[in-house]
Amino acid sequence: QWCSEAGQTLIDMVAEKVVPQFHNYENLIRAEIDARRRQLEDSNEEIQRQSIRGDMGQGNRKRLLIGTGLLPSQYNRMTDVNHHGSYTRAYWWGMAHSWQSKFGLYGFAEVEETKCRALLSQTSPPVMLLELNSKHTFNMLDPVLCTDFNMMMDAYHMHLTKAKSRNSIPLAAVLQGAGPHLCPGGNHHPVAPEGATPFQMASVASNSIFVVRLKELCIPTVVAITGNAIGGGVAVSLNATERVIAQNGSAAFGNLSRGACPIMMLSKHLPEHVGLTAAIDIYLTDSTFSANAVQKAGMVSRISADIRSTKATALAMARKMASLPGARLAVMVQPTLSVERYEDEAYGIYTCGRTGQMHFPGQSKT
Repeated sequence: QWCSEAGQTLIDMVAEKVVPQFHNYENLIRAEIDARRRQLEDSNEEIQRQSIRGDMGQGNRKRLLIGTGLLPSQYNRMTDVNHHGSYTRAYWWGMAHSWQSKFGLYGFAEVEETKCRALLSQTSPPVMLLELNSKHTFNMLDPVLCTDFNMMMDAYHMHLTKAKSRNSIPLAAVLQGAGPHLCPGGNHHPVAPEGATPFQMASVASNSIFVVRLKELCIPTVVAITGNAIGGGVAVSLNATERVIAQNGSAAFGNLSRGACPIMMLSKHLPEHVGLTAAIDIYLTDSTFSANAVQKAGMVSRISADIRSTKATALAMARKMASLPGARLAVMVQPTLSVERYEDEAYGIYTCGRTGQMHFPGQSKT
């Protein structure tokens, strides 16, 4: 009886100390939930007030630009990250883990021929040279080249983990293309490797992922634009810190004539670099711009005489940025990647490839 009373007393003593702690934890959780609920209600009320003010001033407001009503609804949501997912993300997940895509467990094997290569300079500070090395396709973006680029980025991260001294860690990077052209965009007739799945051939897993892996460098990047940069070539360069173009180089988007839509965050970066009016004009006119016009628009910083001097100038700029601690911080001044925007752009180009005139000029697919 004495043991039972002592045990009951011990239980009561523990309960007096533990139970209030659980009550305090529960109160903290409830307070946090209430605070988030009030924050959501305040934001919804602010959105309603803005919409009401917009409707009231609709009669006196003038449209500053023709075609602003045709802009996508996500234009203003440049960096919003949706952590709860979307229908587009569910679509890509369903394709990746479908029976046709072998549930994401298998795909095409590694290609023996190297499509990308990375070189590390022995200068101080060191600079990483990333080169697209597919001369027979003029470095056009296809699943094979982009997969090889992903493997190159994996090797870069592995190098960082195994680096034994700071002298072997690159502080800047240069992206260039082997041959006369940097990148004439995506390959509209890619050859599917043996064992390729529909998800691997889609833009979300091949061409578009190129930009995400490029941002993983987290160091200033200079792109050497040589030859004709069309579509994806321009989109890739706009994700870098600076750009250098050859005197005989040109830039074109070619989306309108091919029935395609922007990918690789082009719909976000182009208005940021040249402004909304010029971005819409560039997209709708479907024109080819010279090196001088591109520099005047603010897309490139320097013009070089030929291909060799363009690559040398890009390397010199990268070394200069790597040697300045303040310049190295330029890569940190960039918004968070909008995953939702990335997925919607990839779905748009995927739909264009199935229904538009991207693969069949002058014909409509049914």
